[in-house]
Amino acid sequence: MADVKSMPAHLKMRHGRIRAGFIAKGSSLTAWSASQGLARQNVDKALPGQWTGPKAKQVVERVLAAAGVRE
Repeated sequence: MADVKSMPAHLKMRHGRIRAGFIAKGSSLTAWSASQGLARQNVDKALPGQWTGPKAKQVVERVLAAAGVRE
């Protein structure tokens, strides 16, 4: 799981909304990552911007859409 404590406040809030979105759907970020063939560690690096680039951006967009989070 991402080290949420070290994230900036706006990213902590987004992370919480993502988790809540998946929970509301009866799922989890871990389950979604596995279903998409993505390593959870890579998703955890993409969300706070530790992993950047086109693929990381796509991962973040897909996570947000799957969780139902709008930015």
